[in-house]
Parts: sequence; structure tokens; C-alpha cells
Amino acid sequence: MAEVFSLWVVATKSIFHKWTVDGKLSPSFVGQHIGLSSDPEKAVEYANNHMTKDQLVDVDDLVMLKTDFTAKGVALYCTTLADQPGSPTPMLRKICHKDFKNDEGKWHLHGDIPFKQNHDGERIVTILCGDLTSEEKKKLGKKAPESSSKRPHDADSPIEESPSKRPRAAEVEAKEQDWKPQKKGPLQDHEKKPLKSLVLYTVVKKEWVEKHTHLLKKTPQDDHAQNNQKFMERYTAFLHTQRLELEEHKVCVKVCENGYERQRNQWSIELFEDKERAENSAWCKNNHFQREPQSYQVLAVEFSIPALAHALTECEQETAKFRTRLVRAYNRDPQNDLKTWYWNGATLPLVPLFQRENKFPLSAGAILEVSAWTESVIIQHE
Repeated sequence: MAEVFSLWVVATKSIFHKWTVDGKLSPSFVGQHIGLSSDPEKAVEYANNHMTKDQLVDVDDLVMLKTDFTAKGVALYCTTLADQPGSPTPMLRKICHKDFKNDEGKWHLHGDIPFKQNHDGERIVTILCGDLTSEEKKKLGKKAPESSSKRPHDADSPIEESPSKRPRAAEVEAKEQDWKPQKKGPLQDHEKKPLKSLVLYTVVKKEWVEKHTHLLKKTPQDDHAQNNQKFMERYTAFLHTQRLELEEHKVCVKVCENGYERQRNQWSIELFEDKERAENSAWCKNNHFQREPQSYQVLAVEFSIPALAHALTECEQETAKFRTRLVRAYNRDPQNDLKTWYWNGATLPLVPLFQRENKFPLSAGAILEVSAWTESVIIQHE
């Protein structure tokens, strides 16, 4: 079974029954979105702060739902826009507005999600259902049954499970559904081509390109497997030159060994879903780009699906907002989708050839491939 990224939610059995009738989770029964959490403990805390304040619920009438996403599932739900009024918002998004001492692990689901969903014959979403533990019921305001250690025990009767041990969850009985192409989203390909990667764009100086050829492919069509040796030789030569310059106390050209560094005084790197957006943004914000557009090139950054899922769920460590590495920018104007993304972190890694050690469950044993190449600026302004 493929590795998964899991989110949890506590629901009443009555709401769960309505969902099972439709064969999917749907915010229409609970509000504008469904609040999901990164682990069961946070899901119970969320329910304790919201559900039980709004309504009197018997905790024995609650269930714990676990939603398992594969890397492809994360990529699709976190990049596809929800079909709802208001500002363009991804169907699945981590909430990170305020500074906190600890990560609240809150996610919002804006849209329906089937209990079992496939894409090109591959399962991308599976939802499981189970009971709450005795400890979780206590946290939600009702005493759990008296523990077996305090009651007379019949040798022939089964020993009860620990109050903290989670009851076995089972897949929700439902018909498998296929992913339906959506109207808006960078991964939506109506020609039904295989889902392999996402390409985002930003504008960089040619000077940066000249100093970082060790990181770049020659063209988007370059086959890494065939050119691996050439890239490896170029990268090794670059590292050797850097070491010699440092040993000889020469002024070392400021370059980044493994990626594109954000600009000074910036918390993130802006990326755009298409080349034209990247050029227009540079034109509006950069006077030098307006005067000398020939001094710039467009950097295309391609995320493989495992790398994309990793970036959409891994949290940056620099701030107390616990934002994901890659997050779609909020659109203040609901009529104008800027198609802008932010990379949160000092460096956007561009590692087309080298397998990095990673402990992320969605990409265990996989190469987190993020590659890049450059294209000419074609913007035309009078």
C-alpha cells in the first residue's frame, strides 16, 4: 500500500450517516468547510472547542474519521480550486493565519471528497471510520466506563483494551468514484495526460543563471537519466572550484549550492502558475526589469508529484505560523485570480539529480525531484 498523508475529524453519527448516503464528506451539512486536523488529539480538541459548544452531543454518538491521501491526492486537492463563491481557494488548505507556540494542525476542506476515490486507476483517497477512545470521550466531557482494573474480572471474559488504545478503524463501505476534472487548477489537464508534475515560474537575473548552471537543465525535455553523468560532473566541478577559492582566500562568488535563495528582506519566494503572470509581476514591481528586460530570464521550476505533496504539507520552521513550504496566495479580489504561490523558506531547492534523505511518509523511498530550466523573457509593454 502506498504511503499516505492523514487528516482526522470528529463527527456525529447523524452527520456521518448523511455523508454515507451521498458516499462522500460534504461541507454542505456542517457549514462552509469541514475542519480537519493533523492528528486525532487535535481533532478531539477542535471538536471540544466547536461542536460541543454549539450543541449538546452524547460522546457515545461520535465517531472518528480518518482521511488518507496519497501524494497524488494531496497534489490534486491542495492545488484545485473549490467551486464556491468568493475568493479563489484550494479545496484543501492548511490554516496558518496567527502565531502560535505549537502547530494547531488545522486544515479546511472546501468541497466534497468521496470515501473512496481513484485517479487513472490509482486510489488517491480512502476514508476510515472508528470509535473514540475512552480518553477522548473524557476530554469531550463524559466519563468513560469504569476501567477493568477497578471491576471484578471474570477469567472467561475478554480483557478490555487500554483507554488510550484506538479502536480499529475500518474503511467506509462506499462505491469507488473517479476524480472528475475541475474547472480551475494548475494540475487540471482536460486532455487527460498522465499527472506527472507541476511547473511554476519566477523571474531571475541572467547573472544568477550564469552562476547556477550546475542546477539547471538545458531544456524542459532533458532526460535526467541520460544526462546524469554530465550533470554530476558539472556539479562536482562547481563544488571543487568553490572549495579552492575558499582555501586561497579569494572572493567567492555568492551562489547557492542547491537552489534559488529568496531576496533580502523577503519571507518567501513568489512563484506563478504561468510565465506571463511572472513577467507581469516583475514589470509592476521592478523598475530595472522595465528598463532592461533583456537582463532577465524566466526560471521554470518543476515539482514532481511526490515533491509537490511534500512541499504542500511540510511546515516551515522559521516562523510561528507553521505555514506549509508551498502555499497558494490569498486573493483579495474574488474576480481576479492572481495564480500566485509562495515558497516559505530561505532556499527553494533545485535538485534534479540527487536523491535526498527524507522522512516524509508520502515520499519514503522516492526521489523528491524538483528541477528547473530557464526561458527567455517575451513580455511586450509600450
